[in-house]
Amino acid sequence: AINKVCIYWIIYAVIFIDILLLLFHQDKFRSIFYALFHFDNSLSGYSSAFLSFLVGFQQSNFTLQGFSMLPALADEVKVPEKDIPRGMSNAVLISTITGVIFLFPIMLILPDTENLFKNQKVLPIVNIFTQSTESKIVSIFLVLLILGNLFFSGIGAITASSRAVYSFGRDHAIPYHDLWTYVNPKSESKVPKYSILLSMGVSYVLGLLPLFSTAAFNAFIGCAVLCLCSAT
Repeated sequence: AINKVCIYWIIYAVIFIDILLLLFHQDKFRSIFYALFHFDNSLSGYSSAFLSFLVGFQQSNFTLQGFSMLPALADEVKVPEKDIPRGMSNAVLISTITGVIFLFPIMLILPDTENLFKNQKVLPIVNIFTQSTESKIVSIFLVLLILGNLFFSGIGAITASSRAVYSFGRDHAIPYHDLWTYVNPKSESKVPKYSILLSMGVSYVLGLLPLFSTAAFNAFIGCAVLCLCSAT
């Protein structure tokens, strides 16, 4: 049920964000040529536009790697030899289509980059919402939609990471393996509860790091992204 809510939320959030941005946009729309072909390299910090494109491309490439979570759930699928490959293929296809639908309208209403990065206390996407709609209510609603996407994505990430911990424990490749592989036989959910709690605990610790050291947090996140890309 949670997975179904997650899927519907993400799809409809993308649709609502695009529609509201187009309806409440207060300035002139960009041309389709600008949306598809314009590339501004002035703020990248790299002299080579091609290098900037490769670095920026990794941001979108990262969103397509959600398929790597599915094999961790193979033990809980009735027909894994068919359902897991089908799910991995559909994950990439749906993410690609949803990403294009999400980004194209944003490119049409994109504010000037000079004003977009003036307020660095908030994410650029929030500046896009506030500057293009000029409505705090609409902007807050759009941000809430994205926060919902992040919340449901976090549930999926915790699910996959907890099953990875369970797999390590099953192979005796992690300390206290008996604890991480324990599944309550009387429970209806049949999930490794302590593996989930461990994954959540590590996530909370990493989430609190920016309060003490931004450099340490960026180092952990950068290492995680590099390892994920290499493993995938």
